[in-house]
Amino acid sequence: MSEERAFHRAPASVALTRSGPLSGRVRVPGSKSQTARAFVLAALGTGQSQITGALVADDSHHMVHGLRALGIPVEALDDTGEQWRLTGCGGALPDVGPVTIDSGFAGTVMRFLTAAATLAPHQTTLTGRPALLARPVGDLLQVLNQLGARVEASGDFPPVIVHSGLPRGGAATVDSSKSSQFASALLLAAPFFPDGLTLELSGLGAPGYFDMTLQMLRQRGVAVQRDGMRLVIPPGGHGYPAIDEDVAGDASAASHIFTLAAATGGTITVEKLAGATMQPDMRILSVLADFGCTITHDPDGSITVSGPQQLRPIDADLSQTPDQLPNMVVLASLANGRSVIRGVGMTRFHETDRIASLETEMAKVGVVVTSTQDDVFIEGGTAQPGASLYSHHDHRLAMAFASLGAAVGDIAVDNADAVEKTYPAFWSAVEALGGKVSPN
Repeated sequence: MSEERAFHRAPASVALTRSGPLSGRVRVPGSKSQTARAFVLAALGTGQSQITGALVADDSHHMVHGLRALGIPVEALDDTGEQWRLTGCGGALPDVGPVTIDSGFAGTVMRFLTAAATLAPHQTTLTGRPALLARPVGDLLQVLNQLGARVEASGDFPPVIVHSGLPRGGAATVDSSKSSQFASALLLAAPFFPDGLTLELSGLGAPGYFDMTLQMLRQRGVAVQRDGMRLVIPPGGHGYPAIDEDVAGDASAASHIFTLAAATGGTITVEKLAGATMQPDMRILSVLADFGCTITHDPDGSITVSGPQQLRPIDADLSQTPDQLPNMVVLASLANGRSVIRGVGMTRFHETDRIASLETEMAKVGVVVTSTQDDVFIEGGTAQPGASLYSHHDHRLAMAFASLGAAVGDIAVDNADAVEKTYPAFWSAVEALGGKVSPN
């Protein structure tokens, strides 16, 4: 089996019939966020490292090809797409001549490799699919240029051209309110800046993912000092050794499975979540409990969610877990009463403007969703069958709509293959749990 296609291809459109309570056990893919950081850290570190349990999906496929384009030896150890060996460059990327990296839909690939490519002695162009080219990068590029790199784009958006010339580092301020990936990208490259990095954060969206970056850097011995919104990596460009990484199950993917249980009143267990505690989306379990779900943590690291007979409306702050907005909107639409979801303005800059897209798509099933800049309001209990919903090339919308279809029935999801970004076998998993899914 080719490593590039070690995962199943999803159908372009699916039809869902009301399924009744879904139940069973599922093992979700490896963490998208941990996989992306592990690949970049292994590539820039000194020596060989092995990554086990990596995400098998389009995002990691583009990360592997991007690192190879930068001259990093990346070896697949088997045909599962989960086991890899990388030989790091010690922060000195080889001169492989001008290269172009296709980031697909992956914001982590675009942003992390933009910062990493400043360590290369050649020109690198980073591009991707149209939806990715509409996601902002300007705040990251501004800081990289301030630190001595030569990076350019068309205004605030990709494609990005990184010219040769190692950043010296120094002091800078970054606005990461649109995405914490800006700050994470800078920290991943900063151990190799001769003058180090003193970084002030003027804003930080989804801070839990930034905390993950800090934790993984410290595991490799990087002396990151933090005082509130100020971070310091000492000068010297000493780098770090490569270490092995065992990737935990993806809490974000697990949340989509748990949402199926919540929406249908079923009971579903997700395995291999023992090491997922540093993933921000684990916090969504408390919100599911607010909806009326029962949460059970099993001794083997599995987590079981049982949905109630009737969901309760919620008032929840998702600023730490903004990726969960689509799931929570769907569940709120099934609860009798008004729900409020706060702190999710940053989702306007994700794969799509998630707030606007949810307002449009939920209206098709008779659910009124309104918003301010940061908060979303759902008038629940009115969801009706008989609609065709569009994912807007957003994997999280496609997966959230599966729960709506299983609960109310007669729902088609167009652009259902958006799930290939992070969970290519998602529709097969829904079917295995008792969901009635058919290609449309």
